[in-house]
Amino acid sequence: MATSRIMPKISIPAIVQRANDIVYICNDDRKALESAGLEWDKVVKVQEMIQLCAHQAAQYTIEHRDCVTQTKRKKDLIDKCVALRRSVIRQLQLAQILTHDELKLPRFSCDRTEGGLVQDLYTLGVFIRDNHEPLEKVKFNFPLEDQVLRYSQKLSETITSLIIKRSDSIQELRKSRDTQIAELYELIQYICRFGRIVFYKDKVRRIRYCSIR
Repeated sequence: MATSRIMPKISIPAIVQRANDIVYICNDDRKALESAGLEWDKVVKVQEMIQLCAHQAAQYTIEHRDCVTQTKRKKDLIDKCVALRRSVIRQLQLAQILTHDELKLPRFSCDRTEGGLVQDLYTLGVFIRDNHEPLEKVKFNFPLEDQVLRYSQKLSETITSLIIKRSDSIQELRKSRDTQIAELYELIQYICRFGRIVFYKDKVRRIRYCSIR
């Protein structure tokens, strides 16, 4: 078999189902196939790989769904962070007016990019912390300092966690799954070709070894 395998353009359930069918058919024709020179280890390997491929596919599906769930949670968190940033900036702008421009607000990106949002929240938290005296004059809501810093850290950790999950866990599982499926597919095709040659005079039996497409 080739060293470099290409993932077939066939659904994984269809490949696994065909593999089950081939094992069943080969057991029926074992005597004729072995007499013609088929290494029975290949049929045994197909049977073993059915379980392995099913397990790999299930693991990938679980991880992928978890990644989708975390992505949705990240989006919800971003929405909350955007609303929090907007609210705090408005309160600081009001405080700036009330202190007769004693407060000099820093620049904010005010966009929805993840990095810009994390930085804006952190900048807001630090600004509030460094300007307690003028903000006390206008009775500013100081618990917002901890809130924006906490959300900044939470968003940063969520982004990092997803990047790692997508680049490592998901990709490795997909690569492993695709490699196993491609190998199983090659085994099926090999046995099918062998069967068609062995039973070339028997149309009914030959049809059972048609290739999966």
